[in-house]
Amino acid sequence: MKHLYLAVCCLCVGLISHAQFNKGQKMIGGMFYLNASDNKASTSLVDNISYGTILSYSKFKSPMSFYSIGVSYNYSGSKNYSHSNGFGLNYGYTKLQTLAKKFYLGISGSGSTNFNYNNNYNLSGNTSSKSNGWGIEANGSVGLFYQLNNRFLLTTNLINLVTISYGQQRYQNFDANNNITSTEQGSSWRINTGLTGFSLNNLGIGVKYLLK
Repeated sequence: MKHLYLAVCCLCVGLISHAQFNKGQKMIGGMFYLNASDNKASTSLVDNISYGTILSYSKFKSPMSFYSIGVSYNYSGSKNYSHSNGFGLNYGYTKLQTLAKKFYLGISGSGSTNFNYNNNYNLSGNTSSKSNGWGIEANGSVGLFYQLNNRFLLTTNLINLVTISYGQQRYQNFDANNNITSTEQGSSWRINTGLTGFSLNNLGIGVKYLLK
C-alpha cells in the first residue's frame, strides 16, 4: 500500500512539474477558424463562408497562467451578395490546468475593440448598401493545449462560448445609379453563446511558440 501511495505521489509530482512553464516566459502564436456552408435546398440562397485569424503575443504571469495581447482579422460573406471585413485589438488572460502529460485545459477571458466595414448587394433590384462601425466585446472561451516539445504548443479553442458585445453602425443605401437614397445609424447590445450546441465550425485551431 505504501509503495502504491508513493507511486501515485510521484506520478502527480511528475505531471505538475511537467506542466510548469516559467514565470516571465514569452510566447507568440496564431489561430485560424473557418465556417463554410452551402444552401442546396434553395436556389435563392447562396454559399456562405466566414473565417478569421488571430496573432498574439503572451507573457506568463505564473507557471500556469499568462496574459496576451493580439490583433485579429475576420471575413464573412455570401458569394456575390455580401462581404464583411473586421479588424480587432484584444487583451486576454488564460489559466491553465494539467489534464495529463503534455495536455492542458485553458480557461480564458478577454476584451477587444473591433472595427468593420460591409457591402451588401440586391442583384434583383440592382440596389446596394454599405456600412461601417465599431464595437467592444468581452468573451470567455475554453481550449485544449498540447505540448509538442519545449518550444511548440498546439491549441484548439471553442471560440464562441460566451460573448457580450456593444456596437455602433452607420448605413448608407444606394439605388441602381449608385446614388445615396438614405443614411441611417444604429447601436445594439448582443449576447451570443455556444452552450446550446456544438459544432466543429465553432473551433479555432492554432499553434504557439515559446520564446527563450
